[in-house]
Amino acid sequence: MDSPYRAELEVLHPLIRAASTLSEHIITTTLAPSPSSATGIVQKADHSPVTIADFAIQALLSSTVRTQFPSDAIVGEESAAQLREDASLLDKVVTALTWLAEQEGVEEAVTIPRDAEAICTIVDECGSSIPSAERRTWIFDPIDGTKTYMQGKLYAINAALVVDGEQAVGMVGCPKLNPKQASPVGDGDISSEGCVVFAVKGHGAWVQRLGKGNEPERLERHGQDLGLDDVRFTSCTTVSSSVPQLNANLLSRLNIASSNDLLPWVLRWISLALNMANTTVWVYKSLDRRGKVWDHAGAMLIFEETGGVVSDVNGKKVSVVGSRIMEGNFGFVAAPGGLHAKVLEQVWVVMREMGHEGLLGA
Repeated sequence: MDSPYRAELEVLHPLIRAASTLSEHIITTTLAPSPSSATGIVQKADHSPVTIADFAIQALLSSTVRTQFPSDAIVGEESAAQLREDASLLDKVVTALTWLAEQEGVEEAVTIPRDAEAICTIVDECGSSIPSAERRTWIFDPIDGTKTYMQGKLYAINAALVVDGEQAVGMVGCPKLNPKQASPVGDGDISSEGCVVFAVKGHGAWVQRLGKGNEPERLERHGQDLGLDDVRFTSCTTVSSSVPQLNANLLSRLNIASSNDLLPWVLRWISLALNMANTTVWVYKSLDRRGKVWDHAGAMLIFEETGGVVSDVNGKKVSVVGSRIMEGNFGFVAAPGGLHAKVLEQVWVVMREMGHEGLLGA
């Protein structure tokens, strides 16, 4: 791909491959065969799980970017508080990264930290930084879908570059996703050979099989002349942050019999880009719920570069700067450009029918 971000892509490709190798090594050794009872898993304040892989991969991604692009800001999901409190957990992270450093084929562009204090310092920097419109900012989700990752199911590794407040580059490693997977797609639809999906703003989106030497294929843009009969949906039924029954009522209204069911948000965006579906809707059940930048930045861009339009529930453009939590936007509505306004209108109709008009205008 010829683009103004060729240097960034040349770093990201080997970096995402290395991160995917590391994540699969950890799940097949440290966390298997019984993730529920394995050491190396802790709970965050919101009761979501975090593993050795989350910490190790965030350290890997951020250390590499800091080496290659030292003036850029770095933002990531995790902080190092639990690493500093648990010497055994930190030791497992160091051991995992040391293992990666000893593997053949890890390219020179990848920086692998092995000093415990350096790991904690850079993870903490990611965990406290805020994406800015005034500074080039990288945003990382080291393991999107930690719950499904621990179960040996689908997950993603997300890296985004934001420039002048806009998503400029997105690259997602999908170590277990077959890019040709037939719909409907669920968390358990795993493949022995994964893929990498990436995009540069204004230069299209691409997919390639995971592994060095595979050639990327350009993703086609979604058709723009679509009606509501053409909606193919992706969502998630296993988390409870959305308005109960709203998506089911929307599907019923549109006469849609089935939907992709994916827990990782990043993979929902990727399923849209890969044309496994073309529409997603998420209306939080409470006004105090908002998206988190690492679940969406970059991955949204990949869908947009295939002809998708992404807004919040009120039709506002989604911003990924100014806060770690997407405070200026409420929920998500995404569909191909020619379909988005029609879907958004139907979302409003269903919300009003269900008595949730109070969530509009948030």
